[in-house]
Amino acid sequence: GVKLYTPNDGTDVNGNAQIVVPYGPLTFRALPPVGTTLVALQEDITITGPRAYGTITMRQGYALTGSIVRSGATPLPISNCEILATNMLTGESMFLANKRTNTLGAFNILLPFGLYQLELLPALGSPYAAREVFGIPVIDYNYSLGLVPMDPGVALSGTVRGPTGLAVAGADIDIYTAHGHKVYTPNDNTTPT
Repeated sequence: GVKLYTPNDGTDVNGNAQIVVPYGPLTFRALPPVGTTLVALQEDITITGPRAYGTITMRQGYALTGSIVRSGATPLPISNCEILATNMLTGESMFLANKRTNTLGAFNILLPFGLYQLELLPALGSPYAAREVFGIPVIDYNYSLGLVPMDPGVALSGTVRGPTGLAVAGADIDIYTAHGHKVYTPNDNTTPT
């Protein structure tokens, strides 16, 4: 996750760029100029020798906005909430350059044409339960979700062990409502320790 020093890493007037990078696994990221409505690109790559990317086409993006708030009569803003977007038609996880809500709970993300699922992940220690929103259309215009409520929540913690007392890594913890609906609980697998 450490950004490498790559001098002269901007494109010229013809869109050309040439940089030198070390060998090994890297994350390639192309960010459009500030103020444009092009969608940023990100790709994990492994460098084993010289590599020519050829022409990379950035997609047109459309603003998806909204404000994440506490559910109930007083919609208080939820700041620092992480937003993950997945194209439901292609399965592509979108790279979002600005994926957190501000102090007023507002977000403004750029997405290309598609049908999206959003995962709303409150900051660690936040008293709110994570939430998924399905079927958000992004066609050829900006779209506002308005106020997006999140329910208050509490942390559940514990340790899963086998009969010999050793920790059980990778156990999937699921929570269901009284009506039998599975609750969205991201990162709900046990760790090795």
